[in-house]
Amino acid sequence: MAANLFIFSFSLQMKQLVKYILYIFIGVTVIDLAYRLVCDYFYQHPKKDSFILENYTFIHCNTPYQCVILGASSAKHSYVSQQIEDSLNISTYNMGWNGRSVLYQYLSLMKAIKNGGLELAILNLSTSQMRDNWVKDRISDLYPYYWHNDTIREIVNEVEDRNMDILMCSSLIQFNSKLDNMLRSEKSVKGYIPIPYSGKPAKVNSTATLNKGKKDFNLIAVKYFQEMAKECEKNKVRFIVCLSPSLDTTETEIAILKDLCDSSNVEMWNMVHVIRDPYLFKDGDHLNEKGAELFTQMFIETFSSNSLMNK
Repeated sequence: MAANLFIFSFSLQMKQLVKYILYIFIGVTVIDLAYRLVCDYFYQHPKKDSFILENYTFIHCNTPYQCVILGASSAKHSYVSQQIEDSLNISTYNMGWNGRSVLYQYLSLMKAIKNGGLELAILNLSTSQMRDNWVKDRISDLYPYYWHNDTIREIVNEVEDRNMDILMCSSLIQFNSKLDNMLRSEKSVKGYIPIPYSGKPAKVNSTATLNKGKKDFNLIAVKYFQEMAKECEKNKVRFIVCLSPSLDTTETEIAILKDLCDSSNVEMWNMVHVIRDPYLFKDGDHLNEKGAELFTQMFIETFSSNSLMNK
């Protein structure tokens, strides 16, 4: 009798446990689906002057431009798009995104080519854009478009070194820590965002250059850099790698970037030392708005002289 009561009680507890687990599963599924609907909508329909619209240009920039600026923060804050457009009489957009690797610049280039009319692509390059910590650690920024873009899906799987299809089925994983992007705003002038002039000299971080001389490029980054060169050649787009002014960039770093460009037969302009005044920098690697305007003018003059020599 006691044994039967124990079995009955155990069976009842198991049924309650199964029911509880089922409720949890249904609840999580409903939350997951609702979260996907919300996130998908905001990432597919970003508002004007939103962080998503300003930075995911390889998804949302649908206007054809003759010239695009590619790169990370030094590109975003150093090339005044309107100044280039007015001086060279070519439509220009700055597609830079702070802290992002060459994989993002590849995607931006492909979008610009697809839009049509592209004649000139300027890649502002640093060694950071070619290294593991920018390639692997920041790949999750591509997750929101994993199911909407085959190239992004391929890149994510390649960097993660596994097929991410199962994990990306959950929006709680796909959009993990990306909720803040939907709430952030960012405003630019044709992609360019000026850094205010402070009237104070930049403080150079001497420890920041310690690892810059190491040629430890991520192989996937090298692959997509080479792909950029091939796509530009195939589509008759002039491809220029430019090293913008910096107080931190070492000669060793310049040399290894030159080797990278030479190995892919890519035109490289070393403009690292054209501005040395610390009052024109925010820090060792970033120009303020006065520095950016001066550098952009120098770039325009160099481009014009170079174009005349090649005629």
